[in-house]
Amino acid sequence: MDKQGEDEQIRPKRPRLTRTPAVPAIIDPLEFKPNLCTLSAREVITIDENVKITIWYDRHYVIREQLGEDNGEKREGIDWHLVEPIVKKGIKHLFFYSAIVKNFIFLNKKPKPENQTRGTRVVLMEGSDSQILNIAIEVNFSLLSQYEITVITAKRGEFKLGQGQYCVKLFDDGSELLKFEDGKLSKIMDI
Repeated sequence: MDKQGEDEQIRPKRPRLTRTPAVPAIIDPLEFKPNLCTLSAREVITIDENVKITIWYDRHYVIREQLGEDNGEKREGIDWHLVEPIVKKGIKHLFFYSAIVKNFIFLNKKPKPENQTRGTRVVLMEGSDSQILNIAIEVNFSLLSQYEITVITAKRGEFKLGQGQYCVKLFDDGSELLKFEDGKLSKIMDI
């Protein structure tokens, strides 16, 4: 046998390294760490704010959903079980856009009974171009942290918008804020 073969037989096996369990990190409540504003901030408190949102259906929507158009033609695909989830999803996007886009205001202050003027309405859109579901809503501030959303109407396909009216087109992973001006929809922002 050669010398190398003898060394392998005589030499003991090398000890194997074993992994030691990781020591948990020490959490320092006074630590300065990065947040969305700065690289060095201290977290003080987290507030979980409760907001109460009530959804209402206007008589116009209910008639269109149950009976159809004035000429008797049925409006397909505007059932409440399709409309409600879009309204729930859309409200988060509306609050975001109103905080970021300078002149976008969708909240209406509760009107006095003697001054019943029509409030600002926003259209929520979801779906493909030919089967897009348009939902006109009005959102009113009721009390602090309490809002009422009224579904005014809903329609699939073409939908008539007013000059200066805002729309939020919802997607699975985001949305676009659009504004109707001079006969066309212009994109303001997306998330």
